[in-house]
Amino acid sequence: IGLAVGIDYALFIMSRFRDELRHGRSRPDAVGLAVGTAGSAVVFAGVTVIVALVGLALANIEFLTYMGLAAAAIVLIAVLVALTLLPALLGLGGT
Repeated sequence: IGLAVGIDYALFIMSRFRDELRHGRSRPDAVGLAVGTAGSAVVFAGVTVIVALVGLALANIEFLTYMGLAAAAIVLIAVLVALTLLPALLGLGGT
């Protein structure tokens, strides 16, 4: 789950970043706009997935509770990486 959402969120931000570059923006401006626009969608999607995974605790089955909490933690890490590390790498990268 963490790998899937990490790739999805990264591609979403990168797609927006490439659109901004095509419109003639500089790299730092394109990164900022990509994270500013697509980043809010990534946060919303990540929080939605985390709430759903934490909701597995309502089943009151110990294994599902631990699995849901672990997956929610991984999704949180994926969201944080997509919002921090990815923009830094995009800003450093070449053409």
